[in-house]
Amino acid sequence: MGEADQRPVDISSAARDEAAAGAVALILDTRGGCTSTRRCWRELRAIKKAVGPHHVLLVVDAHDRQDAVTVADKFNAAIGIDAVILTKMDGDARGGRPVGWRVTRRPSPFVGVG
Repeated sequence: MGEADQRPVDISSAARDEAAAGAVALILDTRGGCTSTRRCWRELRAIKKAVGPHHVLLVVDAHDRQDAVTVADKFNAAIGIDAVILTKMDGDARGGRPVGWRVTRRPSPFVGVG
């Protein structure tokens, strides 16, 4: 099976094993924009189960405002998250920061600007 034919859960598991063998940190960046399909939710839950991450972080664009809230809520309900990272907080992203606390009841440990 070629690399292009591998399932995301297999790639994630192999990456975890390789990182553990070298005692290094591993960050798995799954594809964005897949909050509307059941297949995507199944794939993300399978990756979480197979890899057993220490932390699950959701990155949302603060400019998305209400969409960011909706995504955070859906993602937390379907997958479970530990924190929300907000990007693009330097513009007119009013109210983006409370996404982490109000909707998911999770902190926002990092905020991106620029």
